[in-house]
Amino acid sequence: MLRSAALVALTVTATLATALTALADGCGEEELVARSTLPRALRDIHTCIPADGQTALRKETAGKHYVFGLDCPVNAPGLRHIAVQTDGDAGANDESPDHVYYVADRANARGAKRIAFPFLTADGRETMVDMLPVVASIGRATRSDTSDFNGAAWIRYEGEAHRDGSFDMLAEFVPADRPDLKGVVVIWRIKGAKAEMIYWAESTEAVSGENPTDQYPRYTVKLDRRAAA
Repeated sequence: MLRSAALVALTVTATLATALTALADGCGEEELVARSTLPRALRDIHTCIPADGQTALRKETAGKHYVFGLDCPVNAPGLRHIAVQTDGDAGANDESPDHVYYVADRANARGAKRIAFPFLTADGRETMVDMLPVVASIGRATRSDTSDFNGAAWIRYEGEAHRDGSFDMLAEFVPADRPDLKGVVVIWRIKGAKAEMIYWAESTEAVSGENPTDQYPRYTVKLDRRAAA
């Protein structure tokens, strides 16, 4: 019995060490991990999945910050999410997992805090959401990083931060409560663990045609507070 308990303890320790090593390696690809093997700082606050559940883990760097992306069910209690169109159907609600983001100054996630994102409702009011419906691009956005093809912003300097230590997160999706829209691009500036919406562009044009030149619907910019450089 003692020997079995010791083997279990060694297995758990080795699994946790492997997870921490993967985190310490810096930016990596998405991997499926057990919640029990997450660093304690994340395990204690990422409670939208059961103790014996699994989650996709994405870790990226932005300057000196570490950003951890973890999955949550869209109906997770206490977490606000954005309903999105699915396959062009504005009445459908995508049931795939949403993504929660935590930021920390250490690779082991110690001191991690969850990011809440400002978001515009259909009537123009600003609300807050805790989850994003897509995986965000993370880095440094500038006004020069605007597509010549569709007029929308993108992040050129992935993994970088601004001089003041802040960084940007970009997401592209289609809100379910605006059936007239075919695409929205949003950028948030993250400073500490506080997010400020600095960019919003939207398109009512659907992708059509078979030629590459027909695949770029134009976006109209409604808000742009990106850095000049």
